[in-house]
Amino acid sequence: MMHTAYFNYQGQAIRFRTLGLGTPILLIHGFGEDGSIFEPLGEFLGTQHLVCIPDLPGSGHSNLPPELSIDSMASACLALMDQQAPQQPFIVIGHSMGGYVALALAEQAPERIAGLGLFHSSAYADSEDKKANREKSIAFIETHGGQEFLKTMIPGLFAPSFREAHPHTVEHQTQLSFALHDNSLIAYYRAMMARPDRTTILREAKFPVLFIIGEQDQAVPAHAALEQAALPAKASVCLMEEVGHMGMIEAPAICFPAIESWLQNWDLV
Repeated sequence: MMHTAYFNYQGQAIRFRTLGLGTPILLIHGFGEDGSIFEPLGEFLGTQHLVCIPDLPGSGHSNLPPELSIDSMASACLALMDQQAPQQPFIVIGHSMGGYVALALAEQAPERIAGLGLFHSSAYADSEDKKANREKSIAFIETHGGQEFLKTMIPGLFAPSFREAHPHTVEHQTQLSFALHDNSLIAYYRAMMARPDRTTILREAKFPVLFIIGEQDQAVPAHAALEQAALPAKASVCLMEEVGHMGMIEAPAICFPAIESWLQNWDLV
């Protein structure tokens, strides 16, 4: 059973979950989510590893600080690592925005990274078109509220075939996202827009990097993820057919064992 606790980071309460013993693994959720999305993966990995799953600042039960950036979220994650396994390298896996945080963490403290997993994520900075779309989303949230925005955004993360076959699962995930405050959604979009290109982290990585890719991912297109998979010296790829941006929900039977195999193949356990 997962243990839930809080720690104080720069005056803000940050909630996290832990499970298991062994090689430490940090699972970082994405935009429109909280740490609960990684609980099934945490249960899967927690039989052999120490798994830590935070609610990023502004999500779940973690406070939103006055200033938020991808780098500040990475610093909060590093503080959690220091608390749970001081000075030990972690395997860090981030979904979507959580992957941006993981890359920033690898930039801040490369010596603390034993392996990096980009779970439907990217090292590229936002293009100008992407920034413009995020600005439109911010304007929609400010006018109509976050829930109206999430009603469209969350279902669009799933592959069409999954949405059709599992409407109740998609609706459940959409309902969970409603817990996020409008201010958090806007702060995350601004943080993502401001982040730099971090492909250098991939090129210079001394640690193994895993890319989990959905062939029907509209948020991080497969071709862009595969381009980046050519950058690290030690790269592994899990490419899933008929999967969008939510592989941990759409295809856990594929991506969970792929993560465990990656850990074993690169002697990360």
